[in-house]
Amino acid sequence: MVRQHSWNWLPPRVTRFHSSLPSRPPLAMVEQLEDRVLMSVSEGGIEQALIGLLRQQIGVRNAELEVLKLAGDLVQDKTTPLSSTVEAFLKIEDDFQGIDGALVKIVHSALLGNKMNVDVQMVKIDFAFASLEEEVKFFGENGTGLLLPAVQRVREAALDTIKFANALPAVQLTDHKLVGDFMKFEFEYLKIADITDKVVTTDLAGKLTADKWRLDIVKLDDAFVKLDADIAAMGDGSVFKALSEDLSKLQDNTFNFLTDFTTPSTDGGGDAISITLTDPEGDTIS
Repeated sequence: MVRQHSWNWLPPRVTRFHSSLPSRPPLAMVEQLEDRVLMSVSEGGIEQALIGLLRQQIGVRNAELEVLKLAGDLVQDKTTPLSSTVEAFLKIEDDFQGIDGALVKIVHSALLGNKMNVDVQMVKIDFAFASLEEEVKFFGENGTGLLLPAVQRVREAALDTIKFANALPAVQLTDHKLVGDFMKFEFEYLKIADITDKVVTTDLAGKLTADKWRLDIVKLDDAFVKLDADIAAMGDGSVFKALSEDLSKLQDNTFNFLTDFTTPSTDGGGDAISITLTDPEGDTIS
């Protein structure tokens, strides 16, 4: 995914570093998953395996939100765009966007047996985590003490997703409807992080009005509603219910993070911000 920023006040981001992230999940770790994944395919079919991959990706995003929440609490001066912590925060968002996009491509490539593209995406993830390890240093002792362990949890969740994908044998996805539903979910999943990022970026640029905040939150809510519809289109059963429960948790974590971090302008002291959202069960919440 190519990101389009609404800000132009940041210096170029060109420095990258080497990381300890392995270019391949260790073979022993893959072998631990192999029997379980193959059993899932034999018992529940490729549907269950795909749902497992989606749940893994949702777990990565939840771990990323934990880092963003901690980093947001450590941003020293949100009103100064060029402050080191604001710059580091935005770079963290960038790297998470890159990791999410690369994981989606790894999942697709692993399913289709495209080893070359998996290797390319692994390099991108390696660079992203190397960058993250440097960015947390801008938050001082709290960065290395609080953020670095949280980043490590994102790394572990990402590696679990990769191991799960690599343990799944390459399959020829002949069920075009299932493929279409799976791809719809992946597309909407990536939109969630993109919309969240844009809301935060606009806020840090001092351009987040109450009306803009409401509009973006509604867009985010709509993305979650579409995700739930994609789940329903894939079928019934406990595995789909589990995915829906994971999605509900991600929705809560996303909105809680935005509510806690952003401070939209009320345009001269207007009414308090109030919106109506829809949870994955179809009920409205205020």
